[in-house]
Amino acid sequence: MIAQSSTARQRNEETHERTDCNGHERAIHAAVREQEVTELRVATQDDLELVVPVHAQMAYEESGVNPLEVDAAGFRSRCARRIAQGRVWVWVEDGRLIFKADIIAETPECVYLEGIHVHPAERSKGYGSRCLSQLAHNLLTRADSICLLVNEKNEKARDFYLRAGYKLRSTYDTIYLN
Repeated sequence: MIAQSSTARQRNEETHERTDCNGHERAIHAAVREQEVTELRVATQDDLELVVPVHAQMAYEESGVNPLEVDAAGFRSRCARRIAQGRVWVWVEDGRLIFKADIIAETPECVYLEGIHVHPAERSKGYGSRCLSQLAHNLLTRADSICLLVNEKNEKARDFYLRAGYKLRSTYDTIYLN
């Protein structure tokens, strides 16, 4: 399933804030300022050891294939490359990965996100919503919209994105070839 924010590239001349089609950006912008997660940042290579197992688990849950068993060096290298390209955002606290999101593609029209993860012990505390909102606010200064890819069978993730203001735009099928 593809969920997409409804934000259009419009600027308010006085505040230079983006607004969505319904004028909701001001409220989102205010909420981001009030609940800013100061620890949310672009990942560095120092975060690789935390990112790799989480990303591998997510890949396993999606595909049934553990990339650390099939091609550990290649998978680790791809994770390191994404980090080096500034395409992984994290919140790390006390050596634990609290939140992670990966930019898989970016154009002036749209940023595509995947691999959004909240540490299981930190779920239902609002951290994921705050981080996703703050990340979206940052990314919408660079693109018109944000698109998330989510497995339609993952009801918790789907509900989370819907509560965060994303809307179902399309569906797709994942096909794995040998």
